[in-house]
Amino acid sequence: MAVGGPDTLARARRAIADYYAFAGRPGWGEPLHDPAELVDTVAAYADFGADELVLYCYADDPAQVDTLAALLR
Repeated sequence: MAVGGPDTLARARRAIADYYAFAGRPGWGEPLHDPAELVDTVAAYADFGADELVLYCYADDPAQVDTLAALLR
């Protein structure tokens, strides 16, 4: 996941591309980045019965933790 402006998303997409380069699929892997979709996704896992969900943040900005916490309050 990565939430933020165009620069944040561009860096996150680059990080994903670098991480998955071994797969040979250019452009593969898009971070969940729409705040509403992120909230809906977490809610869907909770509705499913999950009591723990791990979200990997591909953005390099530590403030992403605060952003995520604010979205999920």
